Amino acid sequence: MNVENKLDYFAAVIINEAEATQKRKARERSARIEAAVSLALAEAKTRINERIREKTHEIKKTRYMKIAAAIADERMGLNGKRQSLLDVLRGEVEERLRMFVTSDAYAGYMEEAIGNAVKSDNTARGRSTAFTRGGAVIQLMRRDMGLVMPPGLAAEASDADFIGGFILYNAKRTKRVDLSFKALITKGIESFHENIE
Repeated sequence: MNVENKLDYFAAVIINEAEATQKRKARERSARIEAAVSLALAEAKTRINERIREKTHEIKKTRYMKIAAAIADERMGLNGKRQSLLDVLRGEVEERLRMFVTSDAYAGYMEEAIGNAVKSDNTARGRSTAFTRGGAVIQLMRRDMGLVMPPGLAAEASDADFIGGFILYNAKRTKRVDLSFKALITKGIESFHENIE
């Protein structure tokens, strides 16, 4: 092998090594680029999915808020109508009770209702005598004074308009049983509201 051949061979070896190094570096650079692109794509996909979740949540929240507002509006409207009906019903009941208290049957009702109130107290309280021993008071509307006088109860006139009925107090006024028509109407309406809610 002569010098020229040796030089050509040496040049070929160096060129081959340079080409191999260049190919290796190109492969490494390509792998780094692919890894960077894959990472960028994964990050972009994560950001996109997060943004989609946020937008979906915002849309659902807005939709639920609109639905809740519509339900609240409907409830308000319904409650308004319900209250209007209750006001009309209360008016009609009060009117009928006012007619009843002017009838002959009212005195019989009062006698029976007072007897039942005193009796139910005696039974429910284990023979309590809160309304049968001396000093117990029955409060009646002024117009009902003298209508009925149960034994053992002192009558007291009231200027309050409770339509009719009566209120019982024990002697110390620590116990009260309100069986006035106005109180009974109010209890009925409160019971209605409790059952609706």
